Amino acid sequence: MEMSYIDFLNSEFEKRKKKNSLFSLRAFARNLDVSPAQLSQVLSGKRKLTQAMASKIADGLSLSPFEKESFFELLNPDSAKQKKNRLHDKNRRKLEDDEFKLICDWEHFAILSLSEIKNNQWDSRWIARRLNIPIKKAADARDRLLRLGLVEVDGQSFRQSSAPLTTTNDISSESIRRSHYQSLVLAEEKLESVNVEEREFSTVTMASSPKKIKKAKLLIREFKRKLMEYMEEGEKTEVYTLAIQLFPLTQKEEER
Repeated sequence: MEMSYIDFLNSEFEKRKKKNSLFSLRAFARNLDVSPAQLSQVLSGKRKLTQAMASKIADGLSLSPFEKESFFELLNPDSAKQKKNRLHDKNRRKLEDDEFKLICDWEHFAILSLSEIKNNQWDSRWIARRLNIPIKKAADARDRLLRLGLVEVDGQSFRQSSAPLTTTNDISSESIRRSHYQSLVLAEEKLESVNVEEREFSTVTMASSPKKIKKAKLLIREFKRKLMEYMEEGEKTEVYTLAIQLFPLTQKEEER
């Protein structure tokens, strides 16, 4: 059974009561900047939580932007489920390694994303200029996507004709390693050539346990879906890439 916003709020209330047995519903309401009566009705299901009240509560709980987004999704679970399903891997075309091998170079996926930009052009010179690559490389990648049936030409423009693409997870592949290597090289180049206002490079180093990596990878994939949903809404004028790396810096004791 999926969590509702009532479950979430009751859970937050119980967390505070565990820390302080005297913590009351009135105190919780004061923290959230709502009246005790309003909060009591929301928690009992007698009153629907509005977007305005949800925003006030999210601020009162000091939720992070990511946590706020998840909380707001609880207000309209059907809509949230539709968005998640749209980005879920089951609605994507999973490329086998022999297929991905043909288009693992980054230019192919950049061209697929260019197809979503208004007034795009099938002209290889336009593609080369937008991606800052040689014209021949642009033409070869463009034509390969056409031969594979991944794009279709519509007059002077083009569009992606396949479902969104994805690859296998957690399976060693030379093609996927090559793609990741290219992303690292691109990141190094963009670190020097792109203004800091137009990019985000950050790292965090932490001590943890290998037992948590499986869950961490799931959280990263969910974050990617949420970010894609946000970035792909509205007008599109440029193509971006997101690269996230999570790896150990230490050797295991038995390997030393």
